[in-house]
Amino acid sequence: MGVTTNTVALLNGQTDNKSHWCASVYTANASGTEVAVPDPGDGYALCIERIDIMQQTDGTVEIEAPAGTVLFGSIPINADGGGQVTLEFERPIEIPASTALSFTATSGNIAIVTQGFTRKIT
Repeated sequence: MGVTTNTVALLNGQTDNKSHWCASVYTANASGTEVAVPDPGDGYALCIERIDIMQQTDGTVEIEAPAGTVLFGSIPINADGGGQVTLEFERPIEIPASTALSFTATSGNIAIVTQGFTRKIT
């Protein structure tokens, strides 16, 4: 695994029972499972609205939740073709409660930006 930086920021504050956020992760040499969005904690679920994947080398990416359970992929990324794939969901994808969103990549420098919200499970 490479050097990874996670940034999670609340964008729109708390509204009703959900908090909007944008999370980014970058790794210099993807070679295993990396966390894209941390586990929100007991009683909360991640709802994913958009995922942007940027990669500087040819390879594939799998989006997982929980780690090891593939949600999307294997997604081929061709660096010569721009090296970017965007997944945008008209209806947010809800990840099981208390579960992080992860990815596994086959190679290279990769950045993933994820947008969504955290929903309180009642």
